[in-house]
Order: sequence, then structure tokens, then C-alpha cells
Amino acid sequence: MRGPATVADVYESLNAAECGAYAVDMRQTIVFWNARAERILGYTAGQVIGRRCFHILGLRSSCEEGSNPVCMNGCPAIRQARTRCVPPAVRVHARCASGRRKRITLTPMVVSALHPDQAALLYLFHEGDAEPEDASVTGPAPTATSVERLADPPVGMAPSPSSEPAGPLTRRQVEVLRLLALGLSTKEIASQLHLSYHTVRNHISDARRRLHAQNILGAVQAAQRRRLL
Repeated sequence: MRGPATVADVYESLNAAECGAYAVDMRQTIVFWNARAERILGYTAGQVIGRRCFHILGLRSSCEEGSNPVCMNGCPAIRQARTRCVPPAVRVHARCASGRRKRITLTPMVVSALHPDQAALLYLFHEGDAEPEDASVTGPAPTATSVERLADPPVGMAPSPSSEPAGPLTRRQVEVLRLLALGLSTKEIASQLHLSYHTVRNHISDARRRLHAQNILGAVQAAQRRRLL
């Protein structure tokens, strides 16, 4: 039987994701950078890993140099992550390797681990103006998304890989995946949505089947690619 998922498992699953993904540790040092992030922003993993995120990306609220900086030493997002709360999704302008700025939408997740030094703030991002979810922007900060939750072993039988288009999700399935991405456990989702624990598990299993996802993280990624989260 496969052991508990690790932080490395999460990064491995994101290496070939269709969205950009990068992670910083609690000291704001970049520890992961995927291939899509390189294509969107122009930096290779070798150029950014080991460096402070605010030295590289210089995130700002607009492309003007006089605009408000979002990425800085001790920024609000890392302060929230250190308390195991997920920061809100944001639209920002990031500095590319070319020096020009590009508009991206960042969706953060907090990856917790057995060893505190491995905890990280993970960002999934898309180029352009994908709408951040209202729950992420205006709702109360949820508890951290743990690596065990996002990379859970499959609920029930794992779906076989398929080249068929992903099936449509129900409103409730999208709602459950959104809450999973925000860090809620299955029991917490059941309580919030006034559903039974087993009903939530069934929604997760069916959503994974429709999205051809091997685990919860894969389902969240697939929903992100479809701009559902």
C-alpha cells in the first residue's frame, strides 16, 4: 500500500500541469517552479529556485511602477500562510524575464507537511484575467490545505486515464472541489454544506471520474484548467 503523500508528490504532479505553478517556503524562497510557469513568465527553474520571490516577480497591483507592490519581504500572503490560513486569490502584474510585466491571476494554497521546514505557499496561476472565486476573495480565511488532503489516495476505485473530454460537473461538485482547494477536509465540507460525510465522498468520487483524475489534487487541477475554481 502506498504511504502518505509527500510535498515532493504534490510538486511532481504539478510539473506538467497546464497552469503555471510555483511554491515558496515560509522564508519566501522559491522551492518549486513548473514548466508552464517558465513558458508564461520566461524564467527557468534554475534561474529562480533558491531565490526570494519578491526579488524575481515583483508583483504589483498594476503594470505602473508607481502602483502598489503586492510581493515584498514579509508580505500579507506569507504572514497568512505562516498561521496556516490560505490567502485570497488575486490579479496582479508580474515581472517577466524579459523585463516587461504580464497580468496573471494567482490562486494560492498552503501545503503543510510533517516537517515544518517543508511547509510552503503554493501558487497556481493563469495568464490574463481569470476571475478569482468570490469565496477566495471575500470569505473568511480557511485553514491550510494539507498535502495529505490534496494528494489523497483515490476515494473508491481510481479512474483509468482517458483521452475522452471531461464530463460536465454539477453545481454541487464544483462547490465541493472549490472547498477542497481552499483547504477544507471532507468532514468540514459536509458540515458547511449540511451534507453527510458519505454524500461528500460520493461527490468527490464522481467529480474525479468525470474529470479523469487519479486523486483529489488531479481533480482540483482539472477544474482549475476549466476555470471552474
